[in-house]
Amino acid sequence: MTKIIFVYGAENPAARKLIEDFYRDGHRVYAGVTGNNKETIEAIRKNCQDVTAFMINPADISSVKKAADYIREKEGHLDILVLSSEKRCTDDGEIGKIHDYEEIMKVYDFNVNGVFKTIQTFLPLLRLGNTKRIAFLNRAESSINWCLNTVNYAYHMSLASINMMLKIYFNALRPEGFTFRNYCWDEDENGKRLIMPARDYILRDFYNEPHEAFRSEENRLVMRDSFHREIPW
Repeated sequence: MTKIIFVYGAENPAARKLIEDFYRDGHRVYAGVTGNNKETIEAIRKNCQDVTAFMINPADISSVKKAADYIREKEGHLDILVLSSEKRCTDDGEIGKIHDYEEIMKVYDFNVNGVFKTIQTFLPLLRLGNTKRIAFLNRAESSINWCLNTVNYAYHMSLASINMMLKIYFNALRPEGFTFRNYCWDEDENGKRLIMPARDYILRDFYNEPHEAFRSEENRLVMRDSFHREIPW
């Protein structure tokens, strides 16, 4: 069945790959490009001619609303919202050494509040769809248990905050029938064999039995990688 999908953060490699995969599968795909990345828009238009790409400024909610209004007019609803947020500080080295605190706050605002504004803006369209799915392209570095890095403080704190944001949305929206996908794509960029690519994980429906919450993947927020391993928070 053809899905209506909006991918936010399309300038990021995993999001670009996902757009191309969805497009080849015949889904109706829309892309939101952040960071004034005109090269990405040109590449999307070249490789995926039927994908409409929007330039999104996370600091300006009107640019997000413009994309949502366009999709509402064209499609009437949205099935899946995919989010990716990868902005980092230009110089955010070893923690506790040299940091530009003003830039740290800008990165945090760009990543976290950009995702938040996008979810809020697209919720009415998602409620009109049948799938009602929100997905985030994550990194294992967002896990307190799996993170081994000592640099990129702003970026890591952004991902950790988005994890909590997703959990709060999960608590609020799961009773309405929303489902969530939190996918870590680290292995993909290293060229390892993928057991479950992002496209497959985001599109797949999982076991849903409300009375068996521990084994019912749809009824708990799970973070998995491309080997389908559950990553502890």
